[in-house]
Amino acid sequence: MRILRFEAENFRNIKKAGFSPSSGNNILIGENGQGKTNFLEALCLFTGEKSFRRAKESDLIRFGEKSARISVTFFSQGREQSASICYGPSEDGQNRRITLNGVNKKSPSALCGVLCMVVFSPEDLRVIKDGPEERRKLIDASVTQLIPSYGNLLRTYERTVFQRNSLLHELNGGGRYGRDMLDVWDERLVKLGSRIIKLRRHYAERISPYASERYGEISGGREELAIRYVSTGGEGEKEFLCRLRETRSRDISQGTTGTGPHRDDAEIIIGGKNSRFFGSQGQQRSAVLALKLGEASLLEEKYGEPPVLLLDDVLSELDTGRQEYLLKKLGGRQVFVTCCEQHASLKGSVRYVSGGNIGRKQPEGNRRTAVNVSETPEKKKKGERKCI
Repeated sequence: MRILRFEAENFRNIKKAGFSPSSGNNILIGENGQGKTNFLEALCLFTGEKSFRRAKESDLIRFGEKSARISVTFFSQGREQSASICYGPSEDGQNRRITLNGVNKKSPSALCGVLCMVVFSPEDLRVIKDGPEERRKLIDASVTQLIPSYGNLLRTYERTVFQRNSLLHELNGGGRYGRDMLDVWDERLVKLGSRIIKLRRHYAERISPYASERYGEISGGREELAIRYVSTGGEGEKEFLCRLRETRSRDISQGTTGTGPHRDDAEIIIGGKNSRFFGSQGQQRSAVLALKLGEASLLEEKYGEPPVLLLDDVLSELDTGRQEYLLKKLGGRQVFVTCCEQHASLKGSVRYVSGGNIGRKQPEGNRRTAVNVSETPEKKKKGERKCI
């Protein structure tokens, strides 16, 4: 999979911009706040997922404008395709319009599995030390690209949890006529939740060998990594329903559902111990790096072609050893990397981002040292420093 052309208008701080990326490494250089991440965010929306920055759609529209549009031409599934997303009110009353190969689509889920990408941001490096919600989101984003229908399943489950919580809140306030309906919501919750648990657990089992292999390469084989999915709903629908019944009184008193995949966790085990509590910062970062590369391997196995990689300013967060390892693993894929300055070992097509604009020339007054990075490194003379 690779992106052939990208265009954006009134997206974030981008007034109007477009470029045709290289099929290899694409390096976006610029100072903080100039819009580097905005380009990656726009690209990632074509996976069918929400913004990896968790932004509201209204935040994606340039300040002072009423609408925004992004579009890509890409190669996937053996042919050239195109997609576009428009944000803002329209004549038909929709605030978001999506097209895939010229055909209107009802929701972003129509894009899932068509153009796959793996995003790696500084926030991901903290996913292990943070709470279970972050690890659930990491798994859900990956499963959605592997199984496009998973996103709709997840949203249906979330609506069911919301409805059950509303009923619990009513019962907590003294309502007497909702207990029979609680059985109905429990059964629906169990049916949907059990499917989510099964798919998440299967994903954890599938990615573990890939992530373990990558982690072994990073650590020199000194430690083993494994992923263990921990479910509050137990095993199967019967056990899940029993647990809901057992905790019903507590749920009513608290006004919220305390059992189900929305409360589950994924433990990252390093050397037999939970890395959230016993792993060093270096171990945790190596584990996340291994998980991301493992995700890319799973997607390539599923679709027969490598996904696009988006690396948002992660090189500055990694030490030299992990930087070198990551850069060695980028070969054979289209990669977009953002950074504030050029890295000595990073070769590729360089573009500079300033004020939402993107171009080949480095803006005046923003010239950091350029070291060993050139679109045509084979032509660079020994000892020459070059800005593009």
